[in-house]
Amino acid sequence: MTTTLKQQISEAKGLEEKLEILGDYQNKQLLSLEKKPLTTLEELQELSLSLSLIAEEILQSAQSIAEKEMRPRYGLPRIKDNDGQYLPSHLALIGMGKLGAQELNFGSDLDLIFVFEKSGSTQGGEKQVSNQEYFTKLVQRIINYLSLHTRRGKLYEVDTELRPSGQAGALVTPLESWLAYYQKGADFWEHQALLKARLLNPGGSFSKAFEGLFNRLIFLKKFPEDLNTKIYQLRERIEKELAKETNTRWDFKKGYGGLMDIEFAIQYLSLRYGHFYPEIVKRQSMTALEAIKIKNLISQEISEDFKEAYLFYRRLEKTLRWDLNLKDTYIENQSDYIHQVAEKMKLQVEEFRESFKEKRYKVREHYKKILKLEKTSN
Repeated sequence: MTTTLKQQISEAKGLEEKLEILGDYQNKQLLSLEKKPLTTLEELQELSLSLSLIAEEILQSAQSIAEKEMRPRYGLPRIKDNDGQYLPSHLALIGMGKLGAQELNFGSDLDLIFVFEKSGSTQGGEKQVSNQEYFTKLVQRIINYLSLHTRRGKLYEVDTELRPSGQAGALVTPLESWLAYYQKGADFWEHQALLKARLLNPGGSFSKAFEGLFNRLIFLKKFPEDLNTKIYQLRERIEKELAKETNTRWDFKKGYGGLMDIEFAIQYLSLRYGHFYPEIVKRQSMTALEAIKIKNLISQEISEDFKEAYLFYRRLEKTLRWDLNLKDTYIENQSDYIHQVAEKMKLQVEEFRESFKEKRYKVREHYKKILKLEKTSN
């Protein structure tokens, strides 16, 4: 938390004013970034890092506000050490997806997993509750605060479905149970998702438990020989169930030849060869792609086509979400706003359509080649 933001929050008179400060802070920071050039991968990575740091700052501020609001009622969570002494218990904020990889764009959701130290109970408040209950209430407050409506909608949409057992699982999990899940019950795609996992609030003794942990969990078990088929089937299911494409409606994220083709291809190579080449296991897609190319696991042509398409899709994403204030991940080729989209991307409408079409085709062909599959989804 920056000194200025921290001071403003500390001087605020009540919860509502504190949350208004978060909304104003976010809006000011986003406005300062909206006109940043976005013509190269380096500029994209710089923008994504800035947006990610803003989100992390607001997230940690929301946690601090929630803890102070809860303290009179519940006190603080405690655990016993080996000598029977009571020590503070901590909550780990684990960023997943674009947040974990510091690849956020304007309007991106925050994928989060919440893990607390261990079982115990609170002390020093009006009511004593278990650490499980305390941290559940804390996380619920954090999510509610981030759901605050600002001039451009909510501060952030929070997605917690990557936690153990998804929506059916507990919102917060003790570390021991969280580790046991990956050791025994996690599916291959849950190990795949850890490629982008990152601890957002390092510092203190609890964070030491996470040093090198994510990579160990990723490769905890040997992946099946048909990993390519499993990843392909998962990707195909996402495309069929969520993209809902037509001849005139193209989804740049979940659809044919979209961002997920690029990311799944990179993640497949990371999982298949990461045990032999640890240096290719990177959170950021384009950083991983470069490391994979250096190891000659893909051709120069594939690398360049992926980079070009990735930049195009992320620029399109920014145009839709910030310039047009749309959460869509698709373009209707016959829609009125396609002229606005093309203009923002400094292209003629037909040039935009042809560029999009060409990139979709190239990405899908490369994706199939990497996964060594001939079948194509339409």
